[in-house]
Amino acid sequence: MRISEFITLVDEGHEIEFVYEGRKYSVTYGEVNGKEVISFCEFYKDSVEVETVDELLDVVYDNKKVSDMIEMLTENDVWVF
Repeated sequence: MRISEFITLVDEGHEIEFVYEGRKYSVTYGEVNGKEVISFCEFYKDSVEVETVDELLDVVYDNKKVSDMIEMLTENDVWVF
């Protein structure tokens, strides 16, 4: 998946699920302490909350940078809601 496509989807508020190296991850949205956040996690694991898509792309989760994970995805690995 192109990073630009991912940024557009997040900016539009789409929830995203994807499989990377056999593990399922999600991007959802919520509110923490009155601020809108983007939440990222592996299913059923602790999440990381950030305020911008740029911050999300820089997150390192399980020793992998989110932007690197996104770049490796094919259309069969991603579900957009």
